[in-house]
Amino acid sequence: MSYDIYAQACTEIKISRFWTRKQPTSSGFSYLLAAITDLLRNLIPTEAKLQLYKSAVLPYLTYCHLVWNFCRASDARKLERLQERGLRAVYKNKHASYTQLLERAKLPTLANRRLQDICILMYKV
Repeated sequence: MSYDIYAQACTEIKISRFWTRKQPTSSGFSYLLAAITDLLRNLIPTEAKLQLYKSAVLPYLTYCHLVWNFCRASDARKLERLQERGLRAVYKNKHASYTQLLERAKLPTLANRRLQDICILMYKV
């Protein structure tokens, strides 16, 4: 399946004949990017998006988390919000609570993941 992507006079973006998005003339590229991501968001299945999230985003959120476990609470909340935003994007659900999204994805909170990894590390030592 291929898509013809082109901009018409910087006022309308058409992707094939199936999808059209109007935009202001000031920033055509950002709207083209938004149009492509909107199209992909609907084409990629939820399970594939969850796998992409777990393999591409989650490692960045848990990188060296044993070292910075004792950081400020505000920084930990920012990381939890990032995970929440990622899960909301995966499931396209703006109204579910963070705990519901975590249960659906079968993931622990980042704080619980850090505590689990600390326990595993202490057991190995």
